Amino acid sequence: MSSEELHIPSFPPLRSVGFIQRLVGYEGQLQVALDHPLLDPDSFPLFIWILQYGKPVPFQVTNHQVHTENEHRIYLEDVDSEESAQVFKNSSVLVEVEQFPLYFESLASYNYLIGYQVIDAIHGILGHVLDVVINENGHDNLIVEHKEIEIIIPFVDAIIQAIEEDNEKILVKLPDGLLDLYLE
Repeated sequence: MSSEELHIPSFPPLRSVGFIQRLVGYEGQLQVALDHPLLDPDSFPLFIWILQYGKPVPFQVTNHQVHTENEHRIYLEDVDSEESAQVFKNSSVLVEVEQFPLYFESLASYNYLIGYQVIDAIHGILGHVLDVVINENGHDNLIVEHKEIEIIIPFVDAIIQAIEEDNEKILVKLPDGLLDLYLE
């Protein structure tokens, strides 16, 4: 089971695909920001799960419209007003694991970098990668533990000098002042 999958007994295995970004209009329409592109932009799962109070709740999608490549507007059954839609804002959207490959593209995973040692050209050993945050709307980020502080390093060519898979090391050249932001 990947780190993106969630399995709670009595629920089918679920996988996060995004979150409810905002409400649109007064008729219960929700804008979903997707973490994974759809295989077919005109096709959206008929059923989704939304995390409410830490538990997934299933909903039928009655209508779907493409807003942008990663933002889609949906209507849910029995959600037909601004008031009934308000509770979903910022909630995670999940689909059943078996449905995921029918609708969504799998993105390349950087999970293999977790645990790699990060070495800066100026500061030397910074620490180990705790996580890699995938950002569809910008650059990805490495989360590195440095002196018991989590620092964020943009995963861009200008900073990442080399990835040594044999040695499990990432060589970086941090921009001036980046590390100081976290140490002050």
